[in-house]
Amino acid sequence: MKFTFIAVFALLTLAISGCADDPPQSSPAVATLPTTSNPPPAASVDGPHASTNLPPDTHGVPADASVEAQVIAVVSEPISTAVAPNGEFWLAQRGGIVVVLDPGTGLIEDTVLDISSLTSPGGEQGLLSIAVDHDNLYVDYTDTVGNSNVDAYPLDNEGRPGDRHPLLTQQQPFTNHNGGGMAIGPDGSLYVGFGDGGGEGDPAGSGQDSSTVLGSIVRIDPTPGAPEPYAIPATNPFANGVDGRPEIFLTGVRNPWRFTFDPVTDDLWIGDVGQDLYEEVDLFLAANGGGVGANLGWNHREGLHEFKGGSSADFTDPVFEYVHGADPGGCSVTAGSVYRGSAIPELQGAYIFGDFCTSRLWALSISNADLVFTDLQVDIPGGQLASFGIDPDGEILTLSMSGHISRIVQQSGSRNYPIVADNPDAVATRLIEVERLLRSTEPSQIGFSDLAHEQQMIYRTIGRHPEWSETILDMVPADLVDAVSMEIDARIFIGDISNAEPPDTMPAWEIIDPLPLSELIDIYRRSSNETGIPWT
Repeated sequence: MKFTFIAVFALLTLAISGCADDPPQSSPAVATLPTTSNPPPAASVDGPHASTNLPPDTHGVPADASVEAQVIAVVSEPISTAVAPNGEFWLAQRGGIVVVLDPGTGLIEDTVLDISSLTSPGGEQGLLSIAVDHDNLYVDYTDTVGNSNVDAYPLDNEGRPGDRHPLLTQQQPFTNHNGGGMAIGPDGSLYVGFGDGGGEGDPAGSGQDSSTVLGSIVRIDPTPGAPEPYAIPATNPFANGVDGRPEIFLTGVRNPWRFTFDPVTDDLWIGDVGQDLYEEVDLFLAANGGGVGANLGWNHREGLHEFKGGSSADFTDPVFEYVHGADPGGCSVTAGSVYRGSAIPELQGAYIFGDFCTSRLWALSISNADLVFTDLQVDIPGGQLASFGIDPDGEILTLSMSGHISRIVQQSGSRNYPIVADNPDAVATRLIEVERLLRSTEPSQIGFSDLAHEQQMIYRTIGRHPEWSETILDMVPADLVDAVSMEIDARIFIGDISNAEPPDTMPAWEIIDPLPLSELIDIYRRSSNETGIPWT
């Protein structure tokens, strides 16, 4: 097999059996391709299982792509998306709301589901993901005491969810590492990711304990309304309940926050969040068994490196890992999706992912059986890259915990204007969020300029609709009402001037270079102290 220089580096790293306190590497490490599934427990799968099929080359060349993230909407904590059977595009928010989002305009339409009374968002808790098939909407969330729940909501004749049917509940010993990813597999089964239960270093050893679903990805066939809430696929490695939980599909994960199936090849991609140093991406080729019965090695190892115990021939290596504080850097992998849209041919077939802390967009592609890493040189608006989505056209969206929903598009070189809602209630709700965020964000931080731009676009829209003013001000809390009122008055005044008859003569004017940002901010703050008018 041919290896790139990155792959050779990974093999050397593996050969010297690095441990959790290895020095950071100067470049990403890539394990040997292909990733082959290890044989599951005896007699649980018919026919040969472990094989050595090579992954096909990616059609696109991500290094040739020139892309950017175009903000289409800003809402409260977007966390997951799904294309419904009725054609609607559903967006889940961590607070427990699922709404219809128009991906073209960015406008929020109907509320599809409200489980806010069942969950308490915060930290790594709340509504964590949704998935949908032809019959049901599935939700994964932590309840008000912190335990993980997977529920089904059968779809009615109009394709909207009906009554709640609990499927699976798992007690969580800690508040973190709840997993939360879900996907409908190519076999029609529901796949659900569970973290190791939290606590530093997997204190209960759940990753290597097949008697619990913690530290695993499970596979079930939901049967909401039946005497049993789900059936067990016959090819699950412990389907007979001997030696492990029958729901388990694969084990040895730490916190598989997101995973996805390639809609063309059916290959399974997993992003497993690391502990101290290493973040990993795992790939299971459908042609090699798709990962059933695999063990990724946590907590005996983190990525390719020893953690609590040694490596084992039974462990499946990640295909990619990166180190905290090195190139490409980051602290928490955000698994993404394989691009199968049409707008960006250079990304065709590439796996798009990123990191929560850097909010940088990356791609993995395959060339001559080598894995190729590409930094797409895109910083996600708002930072805090929490998840990815696929819109009805197959284009990739990024979801930021700051509220930004962005579409990955060909770079245009022009600035994109934020979308503002077309009714005063929605405008007021978002305006309050933006004003709060601006007051808690330093100008030097990522996302500040986008928030400021959106703020001014909102006030410009209100200036065009002065009849909205009273409704909006009635919704604004007391501590913001003076500032918002002044902004609205100023925008309406500017509108009156711009709509007036122009004078016969105009004063002389010229364009001058602005002062540096730090000096401008200092002037604003000094003026604020002298006048009592808030500088924002």
